[in-house]
Amino acid sequence: MFEHARPPRGEIEAAKHLLVIPAYGSMELTHTVLRDVFGQPQQPDVVVVDNAGGYVAIGDEFVIRPKRNLGWAGASNLGFRLAFENGYRTATTLNNDTRLSTGYFAGLYDSRLPEGIGILAPLYTGGYWKNQATDYSG
Repeated sequence: MFEHARPPRGEIEAAKHLLVIPAYGSMELTHTVLRDVFGQPQQPDVVVVDNAGGYVAIGDEFVIRPKRNLGWAGASNLGFRLAFENGYRTATTLNNDTRLSTGYFAGLYDSRLPEGIGILAPLYTGGYWKNQATDYSG
């Protein structure tokens, strides 16, 4: 049975959100994105799906070690299933090499977002991924 990694902190909406980070090695990358997560004013519960084994937690993250490498999609799917089986309203999956901007989760919990959103995708401020670039600066 999956249990919450820690008592929920932050606003009520944050307590209803599970962040899933699939990881295969590269522990320093996972720790870096977790520092970004733990530095946010609104924090979700966090689960790291450790596909390689050997991950060492740095905070309140819950660690799942599957018996085999599920890959990114399989680990994300496992995290989503666990989230919704355990009462979370929403879940997000992030690559372990992601960096978060200040207020990232506040944006996810913004009440102005339409009801029933199924997926949100990131926007990039750099020029590499032209299909995900925007002039938006809010």
